[in-house]
Amino acid sequence: MKEHEWYFSTEPLGGREWPVTTRQLAKYLQVTTRTLATWRAEGRIPYWRLTPRAFRYTLSDVERALAKPDVVEE
Repeated sequence: MKEHEWYFSTEPLGGREWPVTTRQLAKYLQVTTRTLATWRAEGRIPYWRLTPRAFRYTLSDVERALAKPDVVEE
């Protein structure tokens, strides 16, 4: 396992994912941190807000949310 992949692995007990930071998620998805801020504001991705500038994400939840088709209201 590569050194930077530790935050995408599961915990030894319980099988839960480690939460990832905005920078880690942006690097993984190959988007900017500004794009993630837009997606948060639009409600496209789930997140936890720890402080006004610190957010955490669960990778599987974000991938699931982004896999949903966009609904266009007319």
